[in-house]
Amino acid sequence: MAFFVLPQTATSLSVRSSRLSHSKRAVCELGMSAAVGTGSSLPVLSRRTLLRASVAAAFAATLAPCARAEANAPSFELPPLKHDYAAWEPAIDAATMKLHHDKHHAAYTKKLNDALQKLVASKQAATLADELSKSASIAALGKLLHKDMLAMIDDAALANALRNNGGGYINHSIFFDTLRPAKKIETAPGAKLMPLIEASFGSTEKLLDELRTKSAGVFGSGWVWLYRDAGQSALKIGAYPNQDSPLRDSSNAQLLFGIDLWEHAFYLKYQNRRPEYVDAVLSIIDWDAVEQRLA
Repeated sequence: MAFFVLPQTATSLSVRSSRLSHSKRAVCELGMSAAVGTGSSLPVLSRRTLLRASVAAAFAATLAPCARAEANAPSFELPPLKHDYAAWEPAIDAATMKLHHDKHHAAYTKKLNDALQKLVASKQAATLADELSKSASIAALGKLLHKDMLAMIDDAALANALRNNGGGYINHSIFFDTLRPAKKIETAPGAKLMPLIEASFGSTEKLLDELRTKSAGVFGSGWVWLYRDAGQSALKIGAYPNQDSPLRDSSNAQLLFGIDLWEHAFYLKYQNRRPEYVDAVLSIIDWDAVEQRLA
């Protein structure tokens, strides 16, 4: 689920021309060829130049016309909760849910948009399409969070802002969408997901035990993720600091379910009893939502 609003005017980000050894026209031709699948000849580009230019394909399926020199930044919206704040009680109390969503998730959303504005102004990213589907836009943001993509941004503070707030936006969007209201009938892994769980962990209970173990091993703030790499059947569990996720190491990672281990996610109700909070979250997993994320 992604909420992504494009301005009415053309939206594009361009690779910083001063860092390319070839003209902007060459970069545009490379991107257009990749987008439409033409066989036109291209200039010989260095590996670094190719990597920079390839960000265009990661951001969009159809590139914006290269003649447009100026651009507006995309803007992400805060996804609304699907239910009332109290819908997840007693696992998660209404006060925590309100604070978590309306303050913390909202803050990540605003700071992400601010960082994207700066990214456009600095011209340190590739071209964005005029029209992106919502699913493509969230995928584009995920690809931007890969460590190699962030390394292309010279401004370390800007790269860090995108890493933290882009990660915070995606992570929380998935987290809230994957929690089942307490009064909703409990779901179980479906016909598509269950075989993967059994092959990877042996059983659902063993999967949950590993999520508990990984969560207990996180020092300070972070996330524990159930995920898999696209094209692979094996499910994996990984622990990540701050707002990182498997997207940092693999742009093809499919995030299926995450446990937010920041104190703001549980401290009002559970204080220092984080294992109790983890158990509570695991008790309200919406397995239908998890299965829908499988590509």
